[in-house]
Amino acid sequence: MVDSVQQVPMYKTFVDIINMFINYYYVIGYIEVGPYYKTYSFNEIEGNRFRISGRTSNKFSKTLMITGFAAYGDKDDRFKWGIGTLYMLDKNPRETLSFDYKKDIEQLGQSPNALTEDNILTSFLRRNPNYKLTLVEEYSSTYEKEWFTGFSNKLTLNHRVIYPTEFIPFDPVDGALPLPSITTFAVTLNTRWQKNEGFVAGEFTRVSLGSDWPEVNFYVTKGFKGFLGADVDYWKLSANYYHKFNINPFGYTRLIVDAGKIFGEVPYPLLQLHEGNETYAFDRYAFNMMNYYEFASDQYASLYLEHHFQGFFLNRFPLIRRLKWREVVSGKFLIGSISSENKKVLQFPEGLGDVSKPYMEFSAGVENIFKVFRVDALWRTTHLDNPDIEPFGIRVGLQIIF
Repeated sequence: MVDSVQQVPMYKTFVDIINMFINYYYVIGYIEVGPYYKTYSFNEIEGNRFRISGRTSNKFSKTLMITGFAAYGDKDDRFKWGIGTLYMLDKNPRETLSFDYKKDIEQLGQSPNALTEDNILTSFLRRNPNYKLTLVEEYSSTYEKEWFTGFSNKLTLNHRVIYPTEFIPFDPVDGALPLPSITTFAVTLNTRWQKNEGFVAGEFTRVSLGSDWPEVNFYVTKGFKGFLGADVDYWKLSANYYHKFNINPFGYTRLIVDAGKIFGEVPYPLLQLHEGNETYAFDRYAFNMMNYYEFASDQYASLYLEHHFQGFFLNRFPLIRRLKWREVVSGKFLIGSISSENKKVLQFPEGLGDVSKPYMEFSAGVENIFKVFRVDALWRTTHLDNPDIEPFGIRVGLQIIF
């Protein structure tokens, strides 16, 4: 009977629609159309942006996935597009090979966890008009090898051409003619380790369930000047430490430590553009009260502490206890510097500077609102004289808590 019900057209359509809202793609035979939230968006550079995108489905292949998109902005009257492939050499342990190309706008200095600029939610939740988008043409190839559960390497070859704009110019400090673009070719080796890590996996993607042990990442990047037209020769070393641990009976704490250093003379787009957030959406991995292009460094260190009280205080109130709301507080700290050599390469855009004086912001909020919402009040306590900043703000996040 169950098998018969699954063949009913109305039931199959209902399942497809539910799956679209959960996985952001709608399956049509050999292809999956999506993600749907990128179909339409708007920004100050492109105006109204329309995008068609998709990927091959598991019916097409369970070892090869092909992705692609095409987008058009009616204000800049320019087409953007991209294509990529992911080939599963092995699934357990994981071994993959991917090739990607794109020519599209990008927000430099945006955290990997942030809502992308072509997300319709970003368009509506943006708190400042965004003129800081940059056109980037990029070729990349990545080989990933998991040696055993929790320990893996990722080798990435990346060729990028970054184009200036009226608002993000490439003007040399010595008064020479503006640069038409900045070209880089870099090789990055990532080493990642987390003992006893668990996963939920599909055919191509998987989600980490974490473990009681910390996660550690090391990155080594080498930029080669002259290779495929690259303009810059440099080294970049960075490390990231993430740990979630219990402090009974007061809940649990998340700790993230990040540090890095760039060796060599590089223009400001290749410095560490610290991750700001100019939307009302909460981003755990960004500085939510910092603007894009506000701070950059060639050597830096940051600390993020977030404590979840798990209702330790709110459960003391009978009416609030029934709501199952949970308290959360956090603090973010950043310090860095820019060498005199790197300040002499290109003129910095207006508002961009170093963070030799530490940057700090704090938050207090409530999570588990209707099981999916989190609301934080945030305070920025340093660099209050910088232009167009907010010393206080409210941010909203989506997170599912079991």
